[in-house]
Amino acid sequence: MVTPGFASAGGGPRTFQPVQPQTAGRLRVLRIGDVELQIDGHQLRVRGQVVPLPHKEFLILRLLMDNAGRVVTRREILDEGWGGTQYDGTKALEVHIMRLRARIEDDPRTPARIRTVRGIGYVYDPPDDLR
Repeated sequence: MVTPGFASAGGGPRTFQPVQPQTAGRLRVLRIGDVELQIDGHQLRVRGQVVPLPHKEFLILRLLMDNAGRVVTRREILDEGWGGTQYDGTKALEVHIMRLRARIEDDPRTPARIRTVRGIGYVYDPPDDLR
């Protein structure tokens, strides 16, 4: 049996098939400024362009965008992305945040969207015109 949205080629591993454009109006979408995360389509668009996004980064970005303007703790992000099994001492979360910034920020070295709250976690800051 093939799961909707997935196709199996010759009994091999399943591969993701993009959602067809005619279904776009019915997808759940998180949109903040020029960043759009299609929840059901598992797709990221930045300034109208599709940006590839691995699953872990999708989970992290969804959590941050769902809580835009609110600090999301490291523990909350680790629980969402790793089911609470990730050891806090690793830099895995920081690496994923760095990669997300590279995908969505105009200048990842001076992030305007995903801001670090030192010692606590991260916050997705909406653009000034949306506050």
